[in-house]
Amino acid sequence: MLNTTPTIKKLILLVGIGVLLISVSAQRKSSERHKKWYRQALHFYNLDEPDTQTDSIAYALFLKTADATSALEKDLASDCLIKAGNIQQGQSKFEQANLHYHQALTLVNKYDLEDQLRFEALLYLGSSHYFNNIIDSAQFYFENASAVADSYRGKKQLPELDRLYNSLGAIYFESANYTQAKNYFERALDVSTPGSEDYADMYIGIQSNIASCLVKLNRYEEALNILLALKPAEHQKNLIRQNTAHCYFKLGNLDAALAIYSTLIPTENYSGVIAIADMGRVYMKKGDWKKAEAAFDSAIRKNNRIAPDIRNKEGANAYLYRSELAAMQGLNEEAMSWINAAIHAASFSNAEKQNDIPPADVSLSVSPVTLFSILHFKAWLLWKRYTSLKDKAALLQAVETYKQAIETADYIKLNFDNDEARLFFTDNNKTIYTEALEAAYEAAKFNKDTINDILYIFENYKGRVLQQQLENNQIRNKDGAVDSVYKKEHALKQLIAFYLSRINQTNSKAEVENLLQKKRSVEIELSRLQKRKPKSIYTQAFLTGETNNTNPLEAIQDQLPANTTVVHFFEGSDSVLFCLWINKGDHKINRIVTNRKFQTNLDHLNAQLYEQQEGERYAGHEAAASIYQILISATDLDEDKNDHWVIIPDGKLYRLPFEALENGGDEKNYLIRTKEISYHFSISLLLQKKDVPDPVHSETILGFTPFDQPDENIRRSGLSVLPESAQEIDTTKALLIKGSDANKKRFLEEYARHPTIHLATHASADTATNMHWIQFYPSGDEVINNRIYLPEIYQLNMNHAQLIILSACESGTGQQAAGEGLISLSRAFLYAGTGGVISTSWKSEDKVSAYLMQKLHLHIREGLTVTKALQKAKQELLADETMDERFKQPSYWANFIYFGRIQSDVKKTSSTILIALILLGVGSLIIGLKFFSQSRRFNRNKSQELTRS
Repeated sequence: MLNTTPTIKKLILLVGIGVLLISVSAQRKSSERHKKWYRQALHFYNLDEPDTQTDSIAYALFLKTADATSALEKDLASDCLIKAGNIQQGQSKFEQANLHYHQALTLVNKYDLEDQLRFEALLYLGSSHYFNNIIDSAQFYFENASAVADSYRGKKQLPELDRLYNSLGAIYFESANYTQAKNYFERALDVSTPGSEDYADMYIGIQSNIASCLVKLNRYEEALNILLALKPAEHQKNLIRQNTAHCYFKLGNLDAALAIYSTLIPTENYSGVIAIADMGRVYMKKGDWKKAEAAFDSAIRKNNRIAPDIRNKEGANAYLYRSELAAMQGLNEEAMSWINAAIHAASFSNAEKQNDIPPADVSLSVSPVTLFSILHFKAWLLWKRYTSLKDKAALLQAVETYKQAIETADYIKLNFDNDEARLFFTDNNKTIYTEALEAAYEAAKFNKDTINDILYIFENYKGRVLQQQLENNQIRNKDGAVDSVYKKEHALKQLIAFYLSRINQTNSKAEVENLLQKKRSVEIELSRLQKRKPKSIYTQAFLTGETNNTNPLEAIQDQLPANTTVVHFFEGSDSVLFCLWINKGDHKINRIVTNRKFQTNLDHLNAQLYEQQEGERYAGHEAAASIYQILISATDLDEDKNDHWVIIPDGKLYRLPFEALENGGDEKNYLIRTKEISYHFSISLLLQKKDVPDPVHSETILGFTPFDQPDENIRRSGLSVLPESAQEIDTTKALLIKGSDANKKRFLEEYARHPTIHLATHASADTATNMHWIQFYPSGDEVINNRIYLPEIYQLNMNHAQLIILSACESGTGQQAAGEGLISLSRAFLYAGTGGVISTSWKSEDKVSAYLMQKLHLHIREGLTVTKALQKAKQELLADETMDERFKQPSYWANFIYFGRIQSDVKKTSSTILIALILLGVGSLIIGLKFFSQSRRFNRNKSQELTRS
């Protein structure tokens, strides 16, 4: 019998090889066929002038290729799907485009294909959502494409990176985050490829975008330097010339501005409206009323042609400028008519007929910033009507309009987190409040209810940043919110700004309605996130305590302790101070007109307190007495019988320690002898209730004294020894950490465990506020590393802390921020959630610090409030015959001040509490007995340059 096995094996092998060759040949033919389809699709896709028919052919071929190759050539399939999506995006079929992009991403992710395909799919997904006004998704995909580009760095250049970064810049620009937009535009410039087909246009366009950011940031000279160096193509000239003219206008070169404006080609778009209105503003500034009037009227007509049924900020601004022009000509009634037309043009909520009523909901305005400017100017016009005609109705209407403008400003604070909002408050932060108070003070002479308007103005100006932060702290601690919540809040605010920008760029009524709906949805989500329901702080600022009173003044009076008077100051013009004081049963508003002598005395007194040199005799008595007469006697405060005054200072008064004022010249009858003084930033903050978590060691003071003993590290640091510092704290009631143990690391480990923290050390109040620091032990060469700086303090969570004592030099001083007080170390601790802070306004003397702090802790243990304990410590220093007389000068003791909430006096209330507990016990017993007894593509020819909107 023959052996046939090898022959069979050879036959099987030959058959297999034949099948394989046939399969390979078939695949090769199939691949060639697919590539032919792909080349045909690319031909139609890359036509210089494609039309609907060629796009349709290309689209069908791409899908046919993708379907045939998805099992074998997945990279080709992905590329075809991306290009099919681009065709759909070019036809504004965004949902179909997105479907193809996502199909491509699925293949890329599943089979780990080339990063370039992932980048392109993400890039075009971002583009599709951007042109479909789904901006949060657009930004999400653009940011993901950027992340792919970052990881791809070092490999070959990805396509269209410049367009990616230009797109991100455009999103941030339209969200009014001009600094971030500028950064992305500069990044786009860095990755642009010189020598490419469209490099010249791209370069000029991006440079123009950077200049637009600088214009928005009021950096006109920098913008002008860029614009003058550009050599734009014909289609780019108008925009660049317009921005150049605007820069010349803002820099005061009016003739140069007009010369360039006259060369602009008229355009039927909002940019054309802006150009004509700006020409009018130039003519107005030159005093050429007729040409200004003609320009503004032309801008209004052009705006009405472009969008006859749509409200927008360019139209509203043109009416505002027309009103300002009429007022400059003395035509006040005509000015009022134009400003009412501006209000009508600025509101989406007004009926089609002319209506001068501002929107009840600021979110229904074309631009809150524009609405604010309009309301501000109308209020000023009404005030002028009153001053010329003594029309009381106009005065009351002026006050109400000022309040509406301030409420609009408050909406901007709560809902916008961008450069436009920051610049807005830099430009408008004080003037509006000063004017509003002048009007409200006048109205209060015949309308007693105006006192609540005065309170509204005071409280909206004072401490709002600090109050908002403390509210955020409360939310964070209550709900366990983390940084992601605050990032979400920022993202929502950016979306609101973006949609508002888009609303003011479109002339389609349907598109406006669509964008308004998107904006409203985001505003609702933001409101829920912030957990703020009221539209105005007027409905919440004063109702922070246990009172049902809806009258703000009476609500405050309900919450004030019987022995407390709040003395609220507002610095108006250079020579005017407003003083509003309130206590349980009374209140008074005063308008104080100061003179040069007052300022001289204030400067002299501060120099004697802050700058007195060792061995010099204190010479501030006369100045202190003169200031007392103006701030205390002239406001009838010297008749106030209450023991405790809470001072809410403003402007130059932030540096004045009121306890050093004297009633009696050389008699040294300091105010501290009769009043316990504390300070705060606003009444809302003073009366704000908060949940205070229990610290681990509720009875123990945490004390740090790093400089109590000399050593080599302290000597090398150049900082002096503070030998008396360890004597400031009673070790029987404190965890006292001394010397080298008193380092920054230990502080960060311990601070959250104690209700009272005492830092007896060195501190600095540098001119640059971010350089304020508190010094811990200077270990070796790490002096700087053992400081805690102002920005770090802001990040601490100190809601548990009832009192921080900073017996460190200058811990309570710093730069002044309008309405927010001194940006100091003490304010930073309040910002972090602390209930109250004792700090120093100037350098301390070691021995006096030790004396006052010992007495302070003693009296607090006795049950006195912090303010009463601090007052008594100072009184005892003044009366102590064993103390050197020079230490009794205010320059030694008046630097210790308390900023914080009102505390209860344990000593006075203990018996009341005992009685209440007894009654509660008896009541519980009776109740107990009773109970017991009852048992889409990127279009390369489409410009992405930005207009100045």
